Amino acid sequence: EWSGSGERRSPEFTVGRGLWRLECRGAGLRTPSGFSVTLYDAETDTPFTRISNGDFLGMRARIFDRPGTYYVVIDQGIDRFNWEISVTTLSL
Repeated sequence: EWSGSGERRSPEFTVGRGLWRLECRGAGLRTPSGFSVTLYDAETDTPFTRISNGDFLGMRARIFDRPGTYYVVIDQGIDRFNWEISVTTLSL
């Protein structure tokens, strides 16, 4: 998990087999303008996916089934607010 405000690149993290979720939450704003989180494949240093559109609660989440080593880049946009990013494995 990471939290804060402003732009940031996370440390690399590794996920194994199975399903895992990348979840982004912005505190205080439902749909912050310009906020996005880009997931990068750390082995190739290339973007894997970008999360920028929030749901009605201001949450953004994606579920993946691809193991690997990744990092995320948080782009705050013009609005300053606190955000939380988490990566969790899912149990079925």
